[in-house]
Amino acid sequence: MNNAMGIADDMRSVIAISTGCKGQGPFKAVKLRKSARGYELLWKRTFDSNDMAEVESFLHEEVNSAQSSFPGQSNEPVIIVAESKGVVFYRIDIPPVTGSRIDSVVKMQAEALLPLPVSRMQVCWRADKAAGAKRGVTIAAGKTEGLRDYVSLARSFGASKILLGYEGVVKAWRELFGGTSGKAVVINITGAGTGIILAENGRLSSAVTLDTNLKHLSEPADWCGTAELFVHDLRNGLELFGLSDDTNTEVVVLLEDIKTHKKLISYLKDAGVNAIAAASRPGLMESYEEISTEDAIEYIGPIGGAMLALDPEPNELNLFEGLYSTARTGRTTGALKRPCIITVLMVILFVLVSYAIDKASLAQLRKHMYSAPGNPDSMNAAVLIARQQMRKTIAAQRPDMLDLLGKISESKVEGMIFDTIMFRKRQAVNISGSCKSYDQLYEFQKKLGEKSGIREVKIQSSAVGRDKGKVGFKMTFHYKNFTRKN
Repeated sequence: MNNAMGIADDMRSVIAISTGCKGQGPFKAVKLRKSARGYELLWKRTFDSNDMAEVESFLHEEVNSAQSSFPGQSNEPVIIVAESKGVVFYRIDIPPVTGSRIDSVVKMQAEALLPLPVSRMQVCWRADKAAGAKRGVTIAAGKTEGLRDYVSLARSFGASKILLGYEGVVKAWRELFGGTSGKAVVINITGAGTGIILAENGRLSSAVTLDTNLKHLSEPADWCGTAELFVHDLRNGLELFGLSDDTNTEVVVLLEDIKTHKKLISYLKDAGVNAIAAASRPGLMESYEEISTEDAIEYIGPIGGAMLALDPEPNELNLFEGLYSTARTGRTTGALKRPCIITVLMVILFVLVSYAIDKASLAQLRKHMYSAPGNPDSMNAAVLIARQQMRKTIAAQRPDMLDLLGKISESKVEGMIFDTIMFRKRQAVNISGSCKSYDQLYEFQKKLGEKSGIREVKIQSSAVGRDKGKVGFKMTFHYKNFTRKN
């Protein structure tokens, strides 16, 4: 990175601080300034988990110092960059609808994906531009209880906003490491875990978090075993992104430990993963302090968060909007509120009413046709009847999503959590999640297989995770005729 500093043409600056897991540290803070030449890093600091009071005091002094030096400028913003480990991300496709219709369609699908009742979660989304017959949507969701930890911290630090860490990672990767505007997978390995982030068009598209962290990959003991498990979990993530057979998409690794970095890159390549090391571009961020590529990776979350604060991008994933931020999102973003349930009921009612109207229309058309022999409109009526009958047939062939979700819910055992439920035409339904034991998994498989219309329930993979011995699993099954290939 370039260390030669000059006089900034624009004195806009921001402090961004990453909070560690659940807002408990360690805390990594940076101060960035935007000038005509680009970004300038004024300082970087790390505080231990037990240094809350020191962080508050330091931030207070920094903000007051900025106001004393430049009394004409407004309060210097402090941005909280929340750890994304407790957030789940989903990527869905919807029809190319516009405006408020996006909200209605996304809300229905989001509720079906959530592992917990909507009343216990915060949900937001970002819709892409329509491409042909579909529009991609990124959904982020987190437990309200867990997100409140970051809200409490933001109040203590006097923060003006809370951003998601993975959004900052993608921004900094793009600005400092030559990130592509196409499709890429960014692997961000930290002390809290590993983020597998799908980036498309320079924005976060989807993400999963692995338990494997920097310490696990830095320990020489059973390194190959850890790396093998890492590759297995990475492949699961790529499969979730629809990239299991894609050998062209780059997999960029961000890891501050250079020795481990090189070793892991080599291992991934030997395993058939198109992995490359992240390489910084010198001169793109000036700094008062010496800052290496390793430093940029270590502070990539707060650096990216500060960049987003200085150069806001449209339609951000504002997961904290309902808890802390007062800013409103754009038309192509949204947050899931309880009225979504009303929306679902309205849609169901609309379907039922439409079907009743179709039946009534069909009866009226038949009456008109057969009661008036020789009527020149009889042929037109016959055509309309055929069309109505075709619509009725098509409607009858549509999958009953409420029925399907109801069967899954009825088969669910206590303590089971679903991560994803994927339903695509002419493909088996895919479920991934976790449960307390293999006995629970087999019980769920048995109960689900006994439901009418469901067949070929198969456990595709299962493994005991590090999270208190929970069993993670992937399962597939077929539902009526909707998942048949032919």
